[in-house]
Amino acid sequence: AARVVWGDIGREPRAAVLDPGDQTVPLNSCYSVACADRRDALAFSALLNGPVARAWLAAIAEPARGGYFRYLGWTMAQLPIPRDWKRARGILASLGERGRAGDSPSETDLFDATIEAFDVERDEAAALVAWAAG
Repeated sequence: AARVVWGDIGREPRAAVLDPGDQTVPLNSCYSVACADRRDALAFSALLNGPVARAWLAAIAEPARGGYFRYLGWTMAQLPIPRDWKRARGILASLGERGRAGDSPSETDLFDATIEAFDVERDEAAALVAWAAG
């Protein structure tokens, strides 16, 4: 199965996709989640790497020294997923694919895709992002 991997300590979540059949074994201070297929993994990684998830997780993640957060399993399980995942996957997967190919999507691209995937108002999500930015 395709997997999404992220470090358990960081200033922000940073997710990567391991393709099906990839023999990489994530070790030491990281978590991974198996996804139903590669497009799910790409979409989930785009969601995790974006400013809205970063802001949400900053509100609930355990703080660590020096402005770092702990992105533990229980923390990540609290991250909302768009209700219509099939639609959201169609919106987010292409951004995950771009990132995987070395063309990192901009913060604006990730923000816009995330609010479209969640079908929320721009101002509501922007307020959360602004709050987390301090």
